Amino acid sequence: MRDRSERVLVYRHDAQLVEAAGGFLSDALVSGGAAIVLATADHLRALENWVSLCGSDLGAAAEEGRYHGLEIDAMLDSLAPGASEAGRLSGGLAAALERIPDDAVPVHVFGEVAASLRDGTGQEPSVSFAAFAAELQDVRPVSLLCARQEDVRADDACASQSRADGSALLEAPAFPAPPDGTDRAVVSSAVLPPAPGACRVARRLVRAACGREAASDAIDTAELVVSELAGNAVRHARSTFRAEVSFSNGSLRLAVTDARPLPEGWDGFPISREHGLGLVAAVAEDWAVEPLDDGKVVWAELARAGEVR
Repeated sequence: MRDRSERVLVYRHDAQLVEAAGGFLSDALVSGGAAIVLATADHLRALENWVSLCGSDLGAAAEEGRYHGLEIDAMLDSLAPGASEAGRLSGGLAAALERIPDDAVPVHVFGEVAASLRDGTGQEPSVSFAAFAAELQDVRPVSLLCARQEDVRADDACASQSRADGSALLEAPAFPAPPDGTDRAVVSSAVLPPAPGACRVARRLVRAACGREAASDAIDTAELVVSELAGNAVRHARSTFRAEVSFSNGSLRLAVTDARPLPEGWDGFPISREHGLGLVAAVAEDWAVEPLDDGKVVWAELARAGEVR
């Protein structure tokens, strides 16, 4: 992305936003540069988690002034009556940029067109990130990545920029859509990179979902299963993956979706005791590997036995 100062990401699934923006921010931070994020609270947490798992110490970077996370809705909630949304956001970005040390290079700025930044139709931005980019460039050189969902129209400035030669558009990483017809209540989930620490985060999702209501042995089993599923995504799929904990038909359901399709002619993974999926098969009520467009999902259901709910 270093060949252009401004890029636009048009995405369908949150996992695509997190992977593309997470890589963009990590590129700057791991090389001693700086990063600014303007995003919703959920996406801000997901991006910070991603960047940290990829090896950046965000706490240290923040202390050094090299990282600034700005939450869109919190900034808009602090608006004075009659104040401009665009002015509040551009002012926050400029203030963060001015706090970055002069020797921090490159500087990457990510912003998303959140629902709160759309007009009354919900389909067009009420602010212009192309205009924000021009204002920031007046302060110091930056590379900016703007993201919007595919059903959101670009503002005139961004559309003109993207039409020039098409190179301003960043292709979204492949990632499968969720299976149709699911009626599960997702309790906790996270989009994670193929990094060893991602397995630890997947285990935390189980704790967050079950809380104090489950017996420790039930939680331990669920943590072991989700760790195996996540570990396979890290070691074998080597792709971004989504770990998800939900409740379905009285069972605790653990699922990991990744962007590595099943091989042609696939007829099942080994499930011997020596293989991780063998352990999953031994303790799960039911489990399966399901192909999806652009990837697959591996899931397992565990008995709640009145303990996990």
